[in-house]
Amino acid sequence: MSTTTSLAAGERQLRLVGSPSGASMMVDGHEVLCFGGSAYLGLGGLPELIETGCSALRQFGASTHLPRHYGFSSGANQQAEAEARRFFGAEAAMYFGTGYLFGLIALTGLAPDCDAIYIDESAHYSLRDGAHSTGKPIHSFAHCDAEDLARVLAHTLKRGQRPLVATDGMFATTGAIAPAFGVCTGHRTLRRMAGR
Repeated sequence: MSTTTSLAAGERQLRLVGSPSGASMMVDGHEVLCFGGSAYLGLGGLPELIETGCSALRQFGASTHLPRHYGFSSGANQQAEAEARRFFGAEAAMYFGTGYLFGLIALTGLAPDCDAIYIDESAHYSLRDGAHSTGKPIHSFAHCDAEDLARVLAHTLKRGQRPLVATDGMFATTGAIAPAFGVCTGHRTLRRMAGR
């Protein structure tokens, strides 16, 4: 039998998770239905995925001491990147240990090509951390609102400056899909896309 467990705002008690994360979990010794977190597909408990992970640990160990910026990469990472390139038909792909690193990697990598960062007010914390790590000015715009983005750009971006827009593709908490802003070089493009 499943029950619902929640933590009220500011509550300090931590619940003990005793199973893989997924739609159904063991919390404090009770089976519960989970409607949050980041195990969206419940893949963490699949026996074949666990066995594949164990096999990779036996072959490659739990870590590597020769990172990519020294010119080394594990065979497992290379295989994952090759499969991602094939699956998405992409020119390149990068595998890293947790999705949270995406904001830090992507935004700091793109920062030299922009003058200010514009971020959806509901963007994932990883994008916010990435934006703050750049040292660039950061401006928020209303959630999934291209018109508000155009308004904020018009009021904050000087002529000749280049914006970087950061937003989730799909917002995990609500399922909202961000409008496709496309590649733009200024607020005029966004105004056209917003129907202005």
